[in-house]
Amino acid sequence: MWLLAIAAAALGSLVVLSRGGARADASPGGERGEGGERGERGRKGKPGLGPPPGSRAANWTPPGGTTAGPGAPGALAPAGGLPSMGPLRDHQEASDAPAGDSVVHQPTPDEWAKILAGLCLAHGIQLPYALKWMAVESGGNPCAVGYPPAHGAIPHPGQPAPWPEYPLELGIAQLYNPNDLQDFGVTAPELRAYCVPGDQHEVRIPMHDGTVKILRGFSGQMSRPITAAEMAVQASAMVALISRSMREAARDLLSVRAGPSWSPVRRDYWAIVKLQHGLPELSREGLPAVTKRLGRPPASWSEFRTNVVQVPLTHAEAYRSSFPLILKNAEETASAFNESEVA
Repeated sequence: MWLLAIAAAALGSLVVLSRGGARADASPGGERGEGGERGERGRKGKPGLGPPPGSRAANWTPPGGTTAGPGAPGALAPAGGLPSMGPLRDHQEASDAPAGDSVVHQPTPDEWAKILAGLCLAHGIQLPYALKWMAVESGGNPCAVGYPPAHGAIPHPGQPAPWPEYPLELGIAQLYNPNDLQDFGVTAPELRAYCVPGDQHEVRIPMHDGTVKILRGFSGQMSRPITAAEMAVQASAMVALISRSMREAARDLLSVRAGPSWSPVRRDYWAIVKLQHGLPELSREGLPAVTKRLGRPPASWSEFRTNVVQVPLTHAEAYRSSFPLILKNAEETASAFNESEVA
């Protein structure tokens, strides 16, 4: 019955999205043709593109910077770029906003909640969970970027990058440019219409050791207030991202015949959902590897988290030092899910 619940949650997300309009990702499982699997959605690092994509990316070194410890923004990226696994997220705030009255203030959490409430209800997502997702990714800043110097990537070999003059990751959900944008029917220009333009701003990034790195890149500052219609575009894309992550999490859990603790009414399921955004291969490879190690599927998120850092992996292996931060990110987001509401 619980396996049916997981499958139904995934299918229900797909069906609702299909009715949701042009901004929803209605492709089954998020697959786009090339490569088939979701890990091939174009999140691979390319030589010369710089660090892996990610909001306050966990594995990059600013120009002239030094390693600041595992997972810190000063940590070194693996050679050869990012495998097909998704961005790493450490959520250091990059700020170039001047002091004083010239700052345009971003919408409050309550203002975002009013836009998100109906969308979340329609897609079976608790509003506090969506708000927490937004909080850990961008703090609700619609002009948030990942690694400030990073530009839009090449979606597939031999294809041009559609928006190379825009950030690699952007918006309240930190959508990947171009693949997430194309999947969800949004464009980089519309997501940056209210943001300070240009890619040569001096950006100050606080490090874990208390120092500040200064580099040049895209601004995270708003140039004007965002309209309600523009907020709706951001909110719709974020809900589509969460819905796709729900389908991908369900697929991973079904592949190992996970137990009832992974039902969509449990917080553990929603941690795996968030893991699809932080490092999808840690779920796709990690769940089968942990199942093999235990001789059965992991009984809980806690058991999965304890064991996944001890098993050998393939694509995700390059980011082993960042596993604790990635797992913490997923667990922190899932903490907003209220089990008593669905008990």
